[in-house]
Amino acid sequence: MGIVNAISDEWKLIIKQSQQHICPPSNDKFQINIENAMVNVLKVTSKMLYNEFKRKKQTAPSAQKKIKLKYPNLSLEWKEIYSLPFTVTHDTKTREFQYKLLNNIVFTNEKLFRLKMIDSPLCAFCQTEVESPEHLFFHCNVTKSFWQLLCSWISEKKVISTSLTLENVIFGVFNVAEDFHILNHIILLAKYYIYNCKLNIIHPSLKVFIATVKATSQIEQKIAANSNKLVKHYKKWNKFLPCFSEFSLCFWDDVCRDLFIFTL
Repeated sequence: MGIVNAISDEWKLIIKQSQQHICPPSNDKFQINIENAMVNVLKVTSKMLYNEFKRKKQTAPSAQKKIKLKYPNLSLEWKEIYSLPFTVTHDTKTREFQYKLLNNIVFTNEKLFRLKMIDSPLCAFCQTEVESPEHLFFHCNVTKSFWQLLCSWISEKKVISTSLTLENVIFGVFNVAEDFHILNHIILLAKYYIYNCKLNIIHPSLKVFIATVKATSQIEQKIAANSNKLVKHYKKWNKFLPCFSEFSLCFWDDVCRDLFIFTL
């Protein structure tokens, strides 16, 4: 509904009868500045006007300034970064975790040590470097080994042919088209899995993570079936479904305990 149509008939009558209302120009065109572009008032919707008011009132989160300092060459749009979890997964836990990571509220040992809640800021995995988010999720030798195994696994499925960068891990991979949803979903799951391993002081295991991905796929399949979107689901997961069907039951005893911890 346009903003002119949103005005009540009573108000329109008062405006017309008023001696103080502004007369329109001869061409009968009023324009409003919407996102730095002049738009005819008759074409402006209530949603457009609301978003413009909201844009002028909103302030960027303080975490964005810190991210820009850490990643000065980051060329992604914030809208893309923040919307990615909502685009690639239905899982609220991984969405929430990515939001916390982007807003610098994931509690690593570095932050817990500053708050005097633990005795050491060192990484829970390697015990040699300070556990910052960048170290925990990418630079740690334990984590780096896990990412290498994971990249080898997904490259076997023809999803990615190169290793992941720090920016890919923290923000996502945007320079892909065909496998955008599944690749970024797996990265989100991997980060959440790494963090849960850190909390339980166990090293990440590719076997356990594959079981986690399989369980996630099965949950999404049920959601897709209920919402009549199975075609979209199979398009997203088709490269991994053969792998899940071949996932040997002999691995189950090895992964059961850690998978239970991850899902808590």
